[in-house]
Amino acid sequence: MTTPQGRSLLTDGDETSFLGRLLSLARRMALEEGSAALSTVRLARDAGVPKVTVEKRFRNRADLLAALQADILGEAAESLVDALGGMSPLRPQALETLCRLWVAHWLDRPALFRVAFPEGAAPPRIGPRDALAPLAIYFTEGFDGTEDGARADLLLCALHGIILSQLGPRPGDWTEPGDLVALAISTARK
Repeated sequence: MTTPQGRSLLTDGDETSFLGRLLSLARRMALEEGSAALSTVRLARDAGVPKVTVEKRFRNRADLLAALQADILGEAAESLVDALGGMSPLRPQALETLCRLWVAHWLDRPALFRVAFPEGAAPPRIGPRDALAPLAIYFTEGFDGTEDGARADLLLCALHGIILSQLGPRPGDWTEPGDLVALAISTARK
């Protein structure tokens, strides 16, 4: 993949394709064996490339996990934008619709959720450089007043918790996820 001088033999298009193949392989590995199975050494071996080839793209396991999470969240953002069907973020119900879709998306894909958020991983962030950037306008327009960023963080933490509570053992009678989403939005808007 590189010349003796260390320059990549891949063109930009090839590099994007190669990264996509590495992330696809990492995703499959994590879905089959769990995120704990991921390592740059294992990825290089399974991809049939030298370890240094993978480590030029992902310095370590943490970089690999971050790239995999960003890839999965970017895919989720695309899916949710499609599911919103062009709904204007200015509509009063847009934020609640997005939040309900967010929870439903992950509850339909529990294995992918566990790969994107391995045990102890923080909830996602929404900002201009985050994988969920296409959804940021819904959060910006969904809150009135100050502290919009903190309110969005609070809401995403609540949604993350709602999903986790539904995927784990549920003692007793829990409130339905849709009702929890409505309450989380109401609380974040106060």
